[in-house]
Amino acid sequence: YKGLTAYYDWLLDMEAFNYRRFKPQWVLEYATIYYNEKIFTSPKVRAYLKKWLIKNDQPRISELFIEYS
Repeated sequence: YKGLTAYYDWLLDMEAFNYRRFKPQWVLEYATIYYNEKIFTSPKVRAYLKKWLIKNDQPRISELFIEYS
């Protein structure tokens, strides 16, 4: 799936992904324990979302960010 879409590029390699192409709503696509743990333990995802959540009101992403911190 790599190269198919920016979403799959991010999902397959969160640490090497270019976060200028990232859409925070992607973290809601697969709401499973496995994916949430993978997503919210990534230092790059956490750093991006922390800055983004300060400026944007998104309750569900905020809840997941706190739950998996």
